Amino acid sequence: MRITRILNNSNAEFAFNNVAQLLASLALILILMGLNASYFTTYLSKAKASEGFTLVTTLKQEVTTYYFETGKWPEAFTEVQESQYGHDSVKSINFDGKGGFHIHFNENAGDATGKTLSLVAATSTLTSVGNILWMCGYAKPPSGYVINSSMKTNLPPQLTTFSCRDI
Repeated sequence: MRITRILNNSNAEFAFNNVAQLLASLALILILMGLNASYFTTYLSKAKASEGFTLVTTLKQEVTTYYFETGKWPEAFTEVQESQYGHDSVKSINFDGKGGFHIHFNENAGDATGKTLSLVAATSTLTSVGNILWMCGYAKPPSGYVINSSMKTNLPPQLTTFSCRDI
C-alpha cells in the first residue's frame, strides 16, 4: 500500500522527470565531449609540434649570424651553440650544413610522434650574401630565392603553423 501511495504521489512523478532530464542532459554532454575529443587531441599535438619550432629559433639566429659573417653555412652543428633539449616532445634537432634544420619528434608528441619538421633557409639569387628567408614545412620559396637544403617534413600539415603550409 505504501508503494502505491508513493507511485501515485506527484512528488514521485516530479522526481522521475528530474532523473530523466538529468540522464538526458548527461547523455548530451557525453556526446558533445566525444565530438570535441578529436579537436582537443589535435590541439595538443599541434602545441607539442610547435615546441620544436620554438627550440630551433635560437639556433636559427646563430646560424644566420654565422652565414652573414662568413658567407657560408656552418659545416656541422658544433659550429653553432648546441641546444640542451630536456623538452617533452623533441627527440633531436639536426643541422645539415646546407641551411636546414630538421626537428624530429619523440613518442610524447602525440600525432607528431616519429615525424619530422624541416626549417630551411632560402637565399636570394639576386645578391651574394644576405636576404635569407626561413621556410618551414610545406612552404615554397618566393621567386628569386633558392633552397639549398632538402625539406624532410612529413608532419601532417594540420599540425604545422599556417606559415609552414603551402597555401
